[in-house]
Amino acid sequence: MINNNTEAKPKSSFLSQLLRPKVGIPLLIIITLLLSPFFFRASRLMGLTDPGEPFDVAGFCKVEITPEENAFTQYKLAMSKLKPLTSSDEAMESMEAALEGNWSDANADVKKWLDDNQEALTIWRKGTEKTKALYHQPEDVTLMTLLPVTQELRTFARLAILQGKRLDSKGEHKGAWVWYRAAFRSSRHSGPHGTFIERLIGVAIHSITSHAIVDWVSQPAITEETLVTALKDVQETGKLTVPTSDALKLEYLSLVNSLQNEELEELIHDYGYIATSSQLMLWVLGEPELCTVSYRQLLINWLRYIDQPLHERPKMVPAGDFLVFERGPASPTPNSDMSPDELGKALERSILAQMLLPATFQIDIACQKERARQAALEVTLSAEIFKRRHGSYPDKTKHLTPDILSEIPADPFGTKGAKILIHRNGDSIRISSVGENGAYDGWFVEDEEGRGDDIGFALP
Repeated sequence: MINNNTEAKPKSSFLSQLLRPKVGIPLLIIITLLLSPFFFRASRLMGLTDPGEPFDVAGFCKVEITPEENAFTQYKLAMSKLKPLTSSDEAMESMEAALEGNWSDANADVKKWLDDNQEALTIWRKGTEKTKALYHQPEDVTLMTLLPVTQELRTFARLAILQGKRLDSKGEHKGAWVWYRAAFRSSRHSGPHGTFIERLIGVAIHSITSHAIVDWVSQPAITEETLVTALKDVQETGKLTVPTSDALKLEYLSLVNSLQNEELEELIHDYGYIATSSQLMLWVLGEPELCTVSYRQLLINWLRYIDQPLHERPKMVPAGDFLVFERGPASPTPNSDMSPDELGKALERSILAQMLLPATFQIDIACQKERARQAALEVTLSAEIFKRRHGSYPDKTKHLTPDILSEIPADPFGTKGAKILIHRNGDSIRISSVGENGAYDGWFVEDEEGRGDDIGFALP
């Protein structure tokens, strides 16, 4: 008799199957591989503190301005009528020679170029009379935003200086000042609500125009009355200069806007990082969060001090390839608990930060030099007024107050209380700041190309 009640073997459970080495180990490897990008991303972001927006972004994004108030309304129209100078080396050299020298140095091509652009110049000069300027709304700017009109402001400044030199050669000195003043005012329109590039273009126009003005004021035929008018114009125009922090804020917006749209891949290709152009790869690397958060930390540090005089700022220390202001124990950086060393390591980890973050230190020095040049220009005009009244240049700046200047401008590169100084040598004087190295360097002042250690002017 056959026994049909034999005990059945228990079926293996799903869990027991997974615990078998032949199944569990390969499965564990697969899961580990799937989760490794998440672990790697987490390790890249570890220790990074997001301080939030580094300034009032909402209040900075939109500028209320009418077309009638906006200098760029005229600048755009003037650009549409601008005719180029022939690209020959001879014409370019002649233009540079005339800008740095006299109208007689201009050849036929340069003279024709100026004549051909009289209509464009007239339109452009109307724009220089405006006190407000907006090329683009801050909320619309990205790292790929083109700036053709701002770039051409340098061309119009050159044309205006040539126009002034031509009038000077005819003895029409008051008429010449109209054009020097226009070029000088246009320098203040490249920078408000603008990026680093726009601010630097404004600095460049300010420099070439300042040197042209100094050439103009040193002519004996310029009357005291005309010089007094010029000094007032230069002082009023200087008040239109925007804080350096504005450029930092705009640069931040342009980066954030670029990281959030389709431009990011194009930017990476342009910088040569083709291997990291995939959005998935960037995500694994912790980007763009790593770049954004570390930039916010950097910007909070800079915004706290960037508009303060140099002598009131704390010491600067390295943060990777960047420089930041040292934190005192009693005054840590607001909304941030990252030390300069921690911030430097975060910035070094970020591929996008290494590619895209601006050279903040360079824009700071450029703006400080511009402030020194503005101060030296005001003192130079005052010294020429003094000479008209007394027959010679003053020995010291204190002789200019209070009759000509209410106070002597501060030296941005000097110690606390330091002023722009006059150094007299017979019938010649040098008016300058100590410059970036903090020391006077004889008579070697900065020229039109930025060569020279001291920021200022030598007369005659």
